[in-house]
Amino acid sequence: MARGLHYNVKPPAGAVLDYSHPLTRDLVGCWAMNEGAGSCVNSANPHRSAAELEATGVSWRAGVSGGPVLNFTGGYLIEPAANEPLFDITDYLTVAAVINTTQTASYGVIVGKTDTTVAAGGFGLTVGTGTVNDGPAFFVYGGSGISIAKEATTFLDQWVHICGVFDKDLSGNARVAMYVDGVDQGAYTTAGAFTTILANDLKLIIGIDDSNLFDYTGKIDHAMIWQRALTEFEVRRLMANPWQIFQRPTHTQVSVA
Repeated sequence: MARGLHYNVKPPAGAVLDYSHPLTRDLVGCWAMNEGAGSCVNSANPHRSAAELEATGVSWRAGVSGGPVLNFTGGYLIEPAANEPLFDITDYLTVAAVINTTQTASYGVIVGKTDTTVAAGGFGLTVGTGTVNDGPAFFVYGGSGISIAKEATTFLDQWVHICGVFDKDLSGNARVAMYVDGVDQGAYTTAGAFTTILANDLKLIIGIDDSNLFDYTGKIDHAMIWQRALTEFEVRRLMANPWQIFQRPTHTQVSVA
């Protein structure tokens, strides 16, 4: 089926996803952060309720392309209901965001469903400084172990596209990948053998972990979650234009006699 026109810049609030686009397959969360005002950030996925914005430490700013972005200095976005089944993802998972961070101490959770302890399970896309957590990183927790993929450099005051992918190796064991601007960062580390992510009843939060300890500092342009593992080609395609999954309205030309 032929698809219509798509955006190459951040779409306006209320823009709808094109569900015939292959990158929308198994897309369970898509926060374009294009409202520009107010205390509610909606997921473009119509099957999701709105993510509620905590006013403290979060404000709207102009982004690199002129569209709105959110600035985090201790605030966060939080799903209204705990244990949302849509985000109890245990097998294949992709989490992506475009960020401009000023994180210079500890580390912060960009998008996560975890309190950052192995026993709690869940997952987290993070950035920060420290022995383990330098640069952007992607964690998945299996209850008995943790897998981490990361980039050793923190990109301060730069817009970067980061993407974490969880799938399995040929033996069925956990495998994670971390992409920065579409480039696979290579090696990952695993402590403890596990095959699935441990589900939990924590809330999905953008900007901090569930224990309110590791807050993210900087701007976030948008965040997306898939219940599948994107391929390297798909990650690069997404990085090149994340807004291609939104359909632009078509206008009919009317002739006046």
